[in-house]
Amino acid sequence: MALNIPVIGLVVGVIWLSIDYLAADYFTELMNQYQIAPKEIHRMFLDSVNQYLVGASTIATLLAVVVSYLLSNRILRPLKDISRAIDRMSAGDRDARVKALSKDELGDLAKAFNLMAHQVEQVEKLRENMVVDIAHELRTPVTNIRGYVEGIRDSVIAP
Repeated sequence: MALNIPVIGLVVGVIWLSIDYLAADYFTELMNQYQIAPKEIHRMFLDSVNQYLVGASTIATLLAVVVSYLLSNRILRPLKDISRAIDRMSAGDRDARVKALSKDELGDLAKAFNLMAHQVEQVEKLRENMVVDIAHELRTPVTNIRGYVEGIRDSVIAP
């Protein structure tokens, strides 16, 4: 939105100067050509043009504010959704996903996040399975060793 206001100001300034110099001079020339005293009518002309320019620039600025607000919300909403999903994922929620509603860069970012979340979930499952497998594999020899130690302690097996 910060870019819209200087552009509107520049356009209004150019129009204002054009009317103030070009149109006012043509108006004065026409008044002189038809032998009408241009002083008071010229002032009325400039006042009404200035009034319309102020109104038009106010409407253009308000319209720019509204359009900028709507467009920035349209762009920021998916980014906020992705940010919330990242926060959820960093808090341990491995099911955090984002809806990819558009086919632009933000949609690509949402798809990339969802792919990353899926891969993190897969790696987490592999890690859990590995820990279970390692625990099982270690439990078997430890159980055997415990049995031998108990047998030796109970004098059932010779040391």
